[in-house]
Amino acid sequence: RAFDSTLDINGGRPLPTVSNLRVPQGFDTFDRRKLADPELPLVPYQNAFYSPENPLFSSIYGLAGGTIWFGQGPSRDYSYDGDVVYHEFVHAVVDNTIQLVGSAHWDTWGVSVSSGAVNEGLADYFSSALTGDPKVGDYAAEDFAAGRGAIRDLGNDFVCATTIAGETHNDSQFFSAALWDVRAALPDIDREVLDAAVYQSLLDSPTGDVSYDDMAELMAAALVQGGYDTVATALREAFAKRGILPECLVTVVSVQWFG
Repeated sequence: RAFDSTLDINGGRPLPTVSNLRVPQGFDTFDRRKLADPELPLVPYQNAFYSPENPLFSSIYGLAGGTIWFGQGPSRDYSYDGDVVYHEFVHAVVDNTIQLVGSAHWDTWGVSVSSGAVNEGLADYFSSALTGDPKVGDYAAEDFAAGRGAIRDLGNDFVCATTIAGETHNDSQFFSAALWDVRAALPDIDREVLDAAVYQSLLDSPTGDVSYDDMAELMAAALVQGGYDTVATALREAFAKRGILPECLVTVVSVQWFG
């Protein structure tokens, strides 16, 4: 069957972006004294993010709906990195489909950041699928350390639960790597099938509060429903190798959230 490819982002309006973002001093440490001093010069913002529709941003900046913000770091403008652009756009897609929650996910084993980690993993996966490169953020990575090479690399050997640290970007890496393992081994035509099925799973999920294995099962089911059983089998095997299926057994005691 044909996968559903319809999507209306931002209520049919163009998706605004803000580039070369700099912030007030004290922004990262919540230093109210510095934040309140208009004489202090702005400082670099070493990040990029997608913000869903936010009344505060709309009133201050006049931006309606969701917006992608690209920082101007110490040595890199993040809007120049295509990987970062794709990554943040996928966050907008997620926000307009499955709406993965930003809160911790609870199951019988405890709490994890799986929903947020799946969000980051999807953003990395589709960014790499579009560029054909498992390294994410090659250009922006130089803002952190010379010769670093990439912010994240989907060609990793991470597994659940030994990689878990309670931070969404870190804890996404074995999930996105499983998807990349499968995609890299497929012929071009089947890569498009896998990408479409991953997207279809965002439409099929009944909730945005998911575990790693919940999301893995949704993707495999989308492939089976589309008649691509061989690709579904390869995907299940990759998720099993990474410790995601049949169940990713992880409990995080301390949960950290970063913007």
